[in-house]
Amino acid sequence: MMNRDNPVWLITGCSTGFGRELAKLVLARG
Repeated sequence: MMNRDNPVWLITGCSTGFGRELAKLVLARG
């Protein structure tokens, strides 16, 4: 069964561009 209380995000390409902005947004939201 999947735990939805603590979702895990897998973000590729987080060093530049869209991936980086998405990673910053996810980290900012906790």
